[in-house]
Amino acid sequence: MKKAIISLGATVWLVLSCTKHAVPEYYYAVDLNQITNDELRVEMNFTGVLPDTGNFYFPRIVPGIYDAGEYGKFVSNLRAFNRKGQDLVVNRIDTNCWQIIGANKLHAIFYSVSDGWASSILKVSDHTDLQKAILIVPL
Repeated sequence: MKKAIISLGATVWLVLSCTKHAVPEYYYAVDLNQITNDELRVEMNFTGVLPDTGNFYFPRIVPGIYDAGEYGKFVSNLRAFNRKGQDLVVNRIDTNCWQIIGANKLHAIFYSVSDGWASSILKVSDHTDLQKAILIVPL
């Protein structure tokens, strides 16, 4: 009986140690037909294991473009949810980084992305002359 228990324990241990560990997977969804106020809504679903507190980053630089784009400046309304649809605490750390408290329960992140061009134009409501519009070019 003792040998059977040891054999069963060893078999369970062997099976559990050989199973593939969960590799984080990210699934993005963007509907290009749903543009509201020059913004696209992005949904990112996540499976995997994270620590209790994690950071979500957007790139500062994209390869091939030799300028700091600070792409997080085009992101707004970033929200994180658990599997039950409950909000997780999200704090914006800097232009490109959001801290997610409770990231170990993360299921989905939703955010809006501006088209970039409209957000670079200073909108002056009392001027209709397009020549007076000021274009702010990111440095």
